[in-house]
Amino acid sequence: MKKNPEALYNLEFFKNRRTRLAQLMKSTDVLVLFSTPEYYRNADVPHNHRQDSSLFYLSGFEESHSIFVFCPGQKTESVLFVQKKDSLKETWDGFLFGAEGAKEQFAMDEAFENTEFESKALDLLAHAQKVYTNAEYGSKDGITLHTILKQIQKRKGRSGLGLMTVADSLAVMGPLRVKKTEEEIQILRKSCQISAEAHKAMMHAVRPGISERELHGIFLYEIMKRGAQREGYSAIVASGSHATTLHYKTNHDICQDGELLLVDAGGEYNYLTADITRTYPVNKKFTSEQKDLYERVLDVQKTMIAAVKPGAHFKALNEQVISLLVDHMLELKLFKLSKDEVINKRLYTKYYPHSLGHFLGMDVHDVGAYYSSDLTVPKAFEAGNVLTIEPGLYIPKDDDQAPKGLRGLGIRIEDDILVTQDAFEVLTHDCPKDPSDLP
Repeated sequence: MKKNPEALYNLEFFKNRRTRLAQLMKSTDVLVLFSTPEYYRNADVPHNHRQDSSLFYLSGFEESHSIFVFCPGQKTESVLFVQKKDSLKETWDGFLFGAEGAKEQFAMDEAFENTEFESKALDLLAHAQKVYTNAEYGSKDGITLHTILKQIQKRKGRSGLGLMTVADSLAVMGPLRVKKTEEEIQILRKSCQISAEAHKAMMHAVRPGISERELHGIFLYEIMKRGAQREGYSAIVASGSHATTLHYKTNHDICQDGELLLVDAGGEYNYLTADITRTYPVNKKFTSEQKDLYERVLDVQKTMIAAVKPGAHFKALNEQVISLLVDHMLELKLFKLSKDEVINKRLYTKYYPHSLGHFLGMDVHDVGAYYSSDLTVPKAFEAGNVLTIEPGLYIPKDDDQAPKGLRGLGIRIEDDILVTQDAFEVLTHDCPKDPSDLP
């Protein structure tokens, strides 16, 4: 099987992750991760499969219909259940590792065909007191976890014990994945560099008359020719008033002279994604109103990036960005009320309906706790966290309370930030955002 020449992963990379996970789990815990199900776009044509992030994180295994079981401290600690070798299926759909290949190539203690999962899991889970899983308490991918747990309970006889505790896998995967290792940071830097270059290509290509879809195609071409396997999420390519729709994904309109274009797009490189948003004029010239609003958002974004450091947290940053943006809303005469009233009644959400950012990694909205377990104390940033900073202002097209020159404008500026030992690093620094630097 041909290897990806750009791949930075090796077996030690995944083994080290499993070693760190074992330190977060008890010897009576077991982790069971199911692969992402195959979804069909129409008839018998499936969407391209993308492995469950946590399953790939611990194994490097990408095939569908697979299951990873992790039993920390046990003689058989890491086990993969995979599709069987099938020459006919491989003729149609491509290479399969099979159980023997999966064990050898992915440094597993054991590997079996997925049809053996229910019988083998009875022994693998027999000692467990808690099971962490990404499956709902029922079934996933046609395999029933609940049935296995019931059988284990019956094995214990009339002990009076109920089913073992079942917990969300993110309870143990979140603390592990939220703090990036140096190897992961290097991959993220590559992902951000690839995505920045693709954004710059779009900036050069944009012009009145070009379609949002064509620009999206340019982005896909540029990230893939640089080694990205796919988008990290569905890109937003929003011209004109479409930019005031936060998750606009139609991407089929024509860019008009005098409009702004908002592009929120990131490439995924080796399962780690970038997340960049830029807003700029279709005709490469801001109107005075556009430039004024843009520079207000840009100034806020730079202020908020400068506030990122170990010990800071999303709650405080969100309160700060709301305060700054409300100041601008009042200066722009979007409200005729006091600042306290706009904030306390959350009226600002008309023009700024989202939060400042989110964790970033294998998922664009990546795992990681924002608060303590009782949801009262904000979790402080640590070195190795990666997050986005993305303030914005969105003036609805039909907002007759707003100045006419601002109606229909949507501006968001987003960068990916690594928390360092002392402060921060802007991973997406190569993507232009100052008006003088835009092509």
